[in-house]
Amino acid sequence: MEIFRKDIIWFIDKIKNNEYFSYSRWNDGEWFCLKKYPGSNCDKHKYFPKLGELLKKALQDPKNALASQNEKYIFESGLWWDSQSSINNDYKKYNMKVRFHKGDLIHEIKNKPAYWIELINCLNLKSVVIIGPNYLKKYKPLKYDYFITIPNINCFLYANEIIKQINSIINNESKNFVFIFAASMTTNYIIDYFFKKYENKHFMLDFGSAFDIFIEDPIFNNAGRRRSPSRGVNREKLLAQYPKEWRVFN
Repeated sequence: MEIFRKDIIWFIDKIKNNEYFSYSRWNDGEWFCLKKYPGSNCDKHKYFPKLGELLKKALQDPKNALASQNEKYIFESGLWWDSQSSINNDYKKYNMKVRFHKGDLIHEIKNKPAYWIELINCLNLKSVVIIGPNYLKKYKPLKYDYFITIPNINCFLYANEIIKQINSIINNESKNFVFIFAASMTTNYIIDYFFKKYENKHFMLDFGSAFDIFIEDPIFNNAGRRRSPSRGVNREKLLAQYPKEWRVFN
């Protein structure tokens, strides 16, 4: 299993310089889904067997392996939920071929306010499409051309509609877009679906729960939903480092 590291400046600069790439994040939920575990992730998205197969294919694809070497397709993982030897065994067992960026770039950026503000300001100079639950519309600093609303949970059941809406936007516009996803494990499938066709034209970026820390919404009162660090003392400490106008939106 090949692992590499890059820093947040590298990530932001690639976007600034229109060096198109796709970026998907693979942690315990995606791993357990492709291993066909029962149940759901921490946000109550079910581990659908069909989704697990699609995720597995993305990691097995030789073309994706080459793109990961060329830094056109970034497969990122914290690799924290099991021992490295166990994860290596899974990698071999499931015939995975891509290399992984070890870390959590988007949350590293969020945890450094100056870089997060730089990233959002950079994105505001581009054409942005957000794919996420309705509450993300509360986040005002990021401007967008289109917002594709998805269900709060089990959005894989909506995957075909998400793909249809993305295709409609691409087919009716001549712009280069930044597609920003907050669609749990379904994000990884949809990014992979579009990567080969649009790898040199659009950014496909997995932001996961990065926006959540800035948003007040009743959804965060539900047990198990985005528990930490989007809520609690750690949240308060981080938001205190941001300028007031960048802190909380409701």
